[in-house]
Amino acid sequence: MNVFPDYNNNIINISASLAAYLGLRTSYPRSDILSAVLKREYKNVVLIVFDALGYHNIRRHLEPGDFLRRHIRKKITSVFPSTTTNATATMMSLSYPGEHCWLGWSLYFSEIGAAVDVLLKKLSGRDESAPAGLIDGAIPYECYYNLIENPKIPAYTVFPEIVDRGHSENHFTYDSFDELFETLASLCRLPERKLIFAYSSEPDTAMHGFGAGSPAAGKVIREINARVAAFASEAGDDALLVVTADHGQIDITRHIELYRDQELAGFLSRPLSLEGRAASIAIASGREKEFRDYFLAKYAGSKLYRAEELIASGVFGVGVKARGREFLGDYIAVPEDGAAFLLHGQASPYPGNHGGLLPGEMEVPLIIWAK
Repeated sequence: MNVFPDYNNNIINISASLAAYLGLRTSYPRSDILSAVLKREYKNVVLIVFDALGYHNIRRHLEPGDFLRRHIRKKITSVFPSTTTNATATMMSLSYPGEHCWLGWSLYFSEIGAAVDVLLKKLSGRDESAPAGLIDGAIPYECYYNLIENPKIPAYTVFPEIVDRGHSENHFTYDSFDELFETLASLCRLPERKLIFAYSSEPDTAMHGFGAGSPAAGKVIREINARVAAFASEAGDDALLVVTADHGQIDITRHIELYRDQELAGFLSRPLSLEGRAASIAIASGREKEFRDYFLAKYAGSKLYRAEELIASGVFGVGVKARGREFLGDYIAVPEDGAAFLLHGQASPYPGNHGGLLPGEMEVPLIIWAK
């Protein structure tokens, strides 16, 4: 069963509640559970986003009594496509996918006639950098925690060294779990009230490398659980800890080399892009019916969604900017099983992946702990 974003039960609600806590006025729906807890004036409010630590992956790898699983307050939805690019932009900017337009890993820019891996700033499937300034010039966004002048509650960000977006004025980097949690503990000892927003690329990296259900992924998730539990025990009586994920991840059962399909290529007006589990397809003029007949016959395990219908149904929030509309193309092809498309010759055939609409990709936990 496919799961679509529910923006009243979504990762964006976490950001809306935290923004209100900082004093920012916003019309985005808040998390009722988190907002109720935030009525208390905590000295430290700590949000940790673990990449791909989905609701189902926690239940798969942790016991009912383990810290993270025990403190799940609610199952919430991610955004679509269910990918880091889209989800972290949503959480950092406090805006819908159709507003920030960082919709997927690979986005097609008409001004250069090529798709770009926007987080890596390189042309998709090529060993060539994207033109300087292209991405930030086309799809800029501001982080909500940087919009408040002279804030009474300052925001701190703690990200891996390689993450070059979303920094607050008080930004810290780390390169290991030890350093991450040492930094969090050190910041919590500062006397002022504060919001700390931390991000970890695990267990996403382990799952991509070995599979969502692999022993290697389970080992990383159990370490995360132990680290967070230890941090909570030392955080003090005046701390609120919120843990969630940007999206989940599933095991991939087969890879489909879509880029090798020359008959399919004849229907297209531009290269494939977006995500391996949510491929953007733009159709050459007058070829739509032929394309649909061909695709649905050959790739029967996948669902074709008209981009306009997804937009109209609110999948990307309230409307989509022109740039986002361009990125989406005419159709989004989503495998309904565990398959993943390879969109170009350099695409990695990961054992684990995400981006689609299955519960394992779309459902994430809202974990809340306070003494």
